[in-house]
Amino acid sequence: MARSARLVAPVQCGGLVMVREELERLLQAYFGYSSFRPGQLEVIESVLQGNDTLAVLPTGAGKSLCYQLPALVRPGTVLVISPLIALMEDQVRQLHQRGISATCLHSGVPVEELHWRMQQLRAGQYRLVYLAPERLQQESFIEQLGAFRIAFVAVDEAHCISEWGHDFRPSYLRIASVLERLGRPTVLALTATATPEVQRDIITALRMRSPRRIVRGFDRPNLRWWVELVQDKLPLLVHYCRSITGSILIYAASRQRTAWIAGQLQRQGIACALYHAGMAPQERRAAQEAFWSGAVPVMVATSAFGMGIDKADIRAVLHYDAPLTLEAYYQEAGRAGRDGAEALCVLLHNDADCQVQQMLLATAHPERQLVERVYEALYEFAGCRPGEGSGRTLPLTPLQVANRLRLPEPSVAAAMRILERYGVLSTTHASGELTVQLTVSPEQASTYSEMLTLPERRRVFEALLRTVGAEAFHAPVPVSVAELLTRHGLSAEELERGIRGLHYMGWIRCTELQLTPAVTLLLPRLSTQELPIPWEELELRRHIAYEKFERVKAYAHTSACKRAVLLEYFGEEPESDLCLRCSSCHAGVAPGTRRRERLMQLWQEVVEQTGQRFRAGVLRDMLLGRATPIVRLHQLHSLPLFGAVAPEEAELLDAALQDALQRGLLRQWRGGVLQRVQPVQRKPPQEQLPPPLQAVVQEAQRGIPAQEIAQRLGMPLPTVARYIQEALERGIPLERRSVLPDEQLYAAVRIVLERLPRAALRDIHAALEGRWEYPLLRIALAFARREREATSGRFAGG
Repeated sequence: MARSARLVAPVQCGGLVMVREELERLLQAYFGYSSFRPGQLEVIESVLQGNDTLAVLPTGAGKSLCYQLPALVRPGTVLVISPLIALMEDQVRQLHQRGISATCLHSGVPVEELHWRMQQLRAGQYRLVYLAPERLQQESFIEQLGAFRIAFVAVDEAHCISEWGHDFRPSYLRIASVLERLGRPTVLALTATATPEVQRDIITALRMRSPRRIVRGFDRPNLRWWVELVQDKLPLLVHYCRSITGSILIYAASRQRTAWIAGQLQRQGIACALYHAGMAPQERRAAQEAFWSGAVPVMVATSAFGMGIDKADIRAVLHYDAPLTLEAYYQEAGRAGRDGAEALCVLLHNDADCQVQQMLLATAHPERQLVERVYEALYEFAGCRPGEGSGRTLPLTPLQVANRLRLPEPSVAAAMRILERYGVLSTTHASGELTVQLTVSPEQASTYSEMLTLPERRRVFEALLRTVGAEAFHAPVPVSVAELLTRHGLSAEELERGIRGLHYMGWIRCTELQLTPAVTLLLPRLSTQELPIPWEELELRRHIAYEKFERVKAYAHTSACKRAVLLEYFGEEPESDLCLRCSSCHAGVAPGTRRRERLMQLWQEVVEQTGQRFRAGVLRDMLLGRATPIVRLHQLHSLPLFGAVAPEEAELLDAALQDALQRGLLRQWRGGVLQRVQPVQRKPPQEQLPPPLQAVVQEAQRGIPAQEIAQRLGMPLPTVARYIQEALERGIPLERRSVLPDEQLYAAVRIVLERLPRAALRDIHAALEGRWEYPLLRIALAFARREREATSGRFAGG
């Protein structure tokens, strides 16, 4: 990595808090942008004022700028804690290109280079230093950090700290205690996918002090959200790849599936790259570069690809398999359209094709019986009786334990992680240094690909050649074991066998080192009932994980607006029930399309009631409650339908008029006067209800409250609320006291509705000071408006 990137001196302008003009100058000078994206400036100013700050910004909103620009201003070094090495190196490379001095410290950095970077850090030569959270587990490293001047600490992908988030990483839990030892610097936590519950978790886990919470909407207006419910996914995937112009990112749930998809696409003549964590680092870099540069238009990948990858022109993200959570889906799909141009997000779904996801859930959240079985087996392998075994070490890997128990390795590894987390055992991984000297000549070494017939030895020797250089032909050279493993994609067992084989052949001399991971038992053998493990908490976490996946399947099947479902999941109330940019709205099955049909009926009613003698613009003003001179002249403001439609539904009202004209329900006569063609139908024709709506209606008609319906059907409460609203708009009879037994809530909504007849849901929420959650308010409002319509004959919007 280049060492020439110069150090930018901190800029002082009116004290610590800089005027916005100066920040904009730095933005233009170092990053080439003329203006900030929404939320960026607010976050930057908060950090510069020394506030602990939680920033929840949409994917592609430029979160990294929120700590990179302040690093030019605050004296000291900014520590950036980030979960991915590829992300660190990519950002450091970009900062160097902009003339900003930065580096990263992780296990893949050679020992000599790591020492040099630490010297530069001590000399104050870096504005930003990127760290993996695992680095904070090294006591000596924390002690060294304590001697540096730290400007502030940025925690990227902060949702990883939440045990209830979609990407929990235990190593993040140590961050708060390290911050205390560093003198409690200002903390900036950043994420794109935190629900309100996860946001609270982040603030608590990082021990943030009076934090400023900056949440910028999750809505991405340029994205179209599509779900395809299909049995055979591949033909449709090929169709999308051929019909979309531009870069396409395809996600699949497993390495095997990605390789199969890539092979199938290539057979169809579609050029594509492949990326997953099981590939060698150089293969992953080559695939990433080919996609990045546009050399290949399609990337097929697991979730290992994408975090922090700043490719703005991805025109479509296609999910061949459903992710395990809506957070993961939103994050991955949100990599489309970062340039602001229109892009497509497609989920190909089939309930019968979820075996991979079920396996991932089962292995990530093993049942208690499995954990206890692995625990008992480890102490049996060690020959321990009750009360014995503390401090005993077993040279075992999860794979070896799994083979002995005849269980899947991922399940055993997950059980061992639980035992390690609660202090029952510890696992040691290959680490330290290996001193190596090459005992063959450079000429002989150049023929290794022919001379070494075993692939394992060939790969290890190639890794050594790339690492130690020419010096190792003349003298022993220290090599970082971690570097050999991570940079060259070797397993500990593969490295150990390869080195032993090369040593036996006389190609190398090396120090002895036990590379295979081992298990150390930390407690004497206890009964399973005595284990210090909170089983109820683990069971709750397991239940939540399965529930989150059920929400993904509910998203796939819901007839509600897909955009609205996603926004509500992240705690944001959509402005409309109808986006007209998702598969539900396009197919006419979203509840909002039902509202559009009711507005068509309303156009017919108002034309009939006003004698079929007014132009569309006059009647539109009347319906929207606009007392224009012509409306007053003809006393239209005194009619029951005056103000029947809320102002925010003006566009939907216009669309409904066009629908009525196209269907021949209305016609425009001389001078644009509207006339009715068909009699008004006040009751919608009988039709088969969509299955999810039918299920909600059946439960509601049995007298089940809305919240219990959500639990019984495994649906999010906002989705149930929308279906109840749709049922009432269809004229389906429901008993309000059963569905919504909260009389205080219903009375409060009726009072607000009397004062503000055209109030939108968010207005009612504000008027009631947020005392009730949106889904319950939606149900109360739907019942109240149905009651008003029945008693006054007015057609209320909503």
